[in-house]
Amino acid sequence: MANQQREDTEGSTKQRILKEAEKLFAVKGFEGTGIEEIARNVGIRKSVIYYHFKNKEQILQTMLDDFVARGVAFKKSFFERYASSWRSWMSSWRRWSSSWRRIGES
Repeated sequence: MANQQREDTEGSTKQRILKEAEKLFAVKGFEGTGIEEIARNVGIRKSVIYYHFKNKEQILQTMLDDFVARGVAFKKSFFERYASSWRSWMSSWRRWSSSWRRIGES
């Protein structure tokens, strides 16, 4: 139970760091944002950030990896959701265009 609680706390702390870093990077830029400022805004010590991340570059890399993963997941769910509709639409389009070609050939 204690390990689970610690993992939950660590996970939420890491997410809070990422969320705050994203805000600061957006406003001040990557170069204009420091680890100390991220820590202060999250309400933690700098050492806690270094517990989760090697450096500021790793924070940015984690943010980018998460962004790409969310994009891939969205694309996958989009295609899974609409693939059958798309196939149905394409089939209808082929029948319609084929019938118009036959009319034009008459």
